[in-house]
Amino acid sequence: MSLQLQALVQQAIHLFEGGNLAGAEALLQRVLQAQPKNFDVLQLLGIIHGRQNQHAEAKSYFSKAVKANPSNPFCHFNLAKALPESGEDAESLPHHHKTTQLAPNYPEAWLN
Repeated sequence: MSLQLQALVQQAIHLFEGGNLAGAEALLQRVLQAQPKNFDVLQLLGIIHGRQNQHAEAKSYFSKAVKANPSNPFCHFNLAKALPESGEDAESLPHHHKTTQLAPNYPEAWLN
């Protein structure tokens, strides 16, 4: 990732942490245009949309993030949580299972 894109991601994280979700999303979209499979950006966009109760969009970004990095348990966990919000309860089960496989010591995965 170029230094310019890294700077945009850092700015987006700062805006996100400050509660400026729209500003963070705008910067992340710019990064995504240059790197459509950027795992961190996809994951953060999913979180942003989830916080805004835009569940279909969150699910879409988390699905893309899982494809970009299928061995990340937290992405599977986030997707598993987003799917029921989109009315897809049964579809979340494999992602809960995958989370417990990848992170067996992650208590939240087992509780969900």
